[in-house]
Amino acid sequence: TKNSTHGCAPLALPDFPLLQTNRNMPTLLITGANRGIGLEAAAQFASSGTFHKIILTARTADKGKIAVAAAAAASGEPASLFSPLTLDLDSHASVREAVSALPSGIDAIVLNAGGLGSEELTDLGVTRNFAMNVLGHAVLVEGLIAAGKIGAGSRVIYSHSETTRSVWLFAGFQPFVRLYLEEMEASMARPPSRGTLGIGARQRMVTYANSKLIGGLWLAKLAKEHPEIYFASVSPGGCGDTNVYQSAPPPFPYLMSLKPVVWLMVAIGACHSVAAAARRYVTAVTEEGFPQRFPSGAVVGGPYIQISKWTGELVDQSAYSSYYADAELQREAARVVRAAAQR
Repeated sequence: TKNSTHGCAPLALPDFPLLQTNRNMPTLLITGANRGIGLEAAAQFASSGTFHKIILTARTADKGKIAVAAAAAASGEPASLFSPLTLDLDSHASVREAVSALPSGIDAIVLNAGGLGSEELTDLGVTRNFAMNVLGHAVLVEGLIAAGKIGAGSRVIYSHSETTRSVWLFAGFQPFVRLYLEEMEASMARPPSRGTLGIGARQRMVTYANSKLIGGLWLAKLAKEHPEIYFASVSPGGCGDTNVYQSAPPPFPYLMSLKPVVWLMVAIGACHSVAAAARRYVTAVTEEGFPQRFPSGAVVGGPYIQISKWTGELVDQSAYSSYYADAELQREAARVVRAAAQR
């Protein structure tokens, strides 16, 4: 990957070697770590020997215990390396309890939890999709910063998506994404429907892409406000061997259950393995030169191909969409997300 910001001016950042801290017990937090990419990432981080404590979040205590056992088995490391934490991103109360329970001195956070959640409204007045992909994580991260539990030199990696840029996928089920400043706040409850043609699968992809786009913009604004911390929105890429499509509208569940379809997606670069997806997180957190390759607040993902490209080398995405580096959109995203966080 080239050392380029593609027109996105780099911030005046401190040097970010891996885990630049005086502590000798580096701590990692991974949300949504009880299955799929999050669980695989936990195992890879454990195998790397980088961290002395890895905190795995799940929606329930039972799922957290299962995650610890699974991560230990997959990595071959002792279960004592992992700690479970109950975290329901749909609930501000649950997130704030997690903030209080977490220790100080968190060295890295991977905001992995999320997925193709529905347009159903939560008690907070936002879609379930927005709550699980953006709002809960915003309450978590900003709460930890306010509590002084994320220090200088730490890294915060947000799970982004190539669906936020213009790319056709699933034979046209992926509409081109459009984000308008004046619609951003309303879209948290009523996602845009332009280009969906009344097709449920297209609407779900628009809802998901809209959430991820706003999430990345919020994170970019946070990066400007806290230059002592490194932030990046990193897409893990598409995966055909997770259960992310099971709750999606038809025909996604059926299509992605067909092995030939998954093989085709891999062949055209739309999907790769869970291990490859998790490796992107590991690279973003543990590679010493990652912050020099990608400035804090950058959106990072696969290379651009018109038909589909969710896999391959990591590149700065700012050349592919004018939205990512738009300072006005970043300010508005931070404003609307923080307003929703106060509900």
